[in-house]
Amino acid sequence: MNSEMQLVELLRRINKEISKGLVLIFREQKLSIAEISVLMRMNRRPACRASELATMIGIPASTVTGILDRLERRDLIERRQDPNDRRSILITETQKTKDFIADLMAPMEDMLREAFRTMPDSRTRRLIEDLRFILEALEQQSSAAE
Repeated sequence: MNSEMQLVELLRRINKEISKGLVLIFREQKLSIAEISVLMRMNRRPACRASELATMIGIPASTVTGILDRLERRDLIERRQDPNDRRSILITETQKTKDFIADLMAPMEDMLREAFRTMPDSRTRRLIEDLRFILEALEQQSSAAE
């Protein structure tokens, strides 16, 4: 297996291990992965239309509507009239969402810190440099595609 394939496989396996931990956290919160995806997107972009959310997450608009209904009942999102277009509704996050995301991120960060805790400083520095290199390459590809 060539180096590029090994890297892709390692990243896939790392993602899978992180996801296992996340699934347990999601279950505790009684939220689906789709609901968590909406909340995470809302945390990055605090106001958008349901159709935009559906496109960002890659699910049908009808599915997003049901997700938004459930999240609204839990006071995790609000629907507001768009001040620039009265016919349009904006989905906005609530303070409860911001607090929820912060609480959700803490166990994920703890899980990663624990995994890195035993790593020697020299390996940690090298890994940081390598990950920055990969991120920059991906960001360049992304910019070129836009």
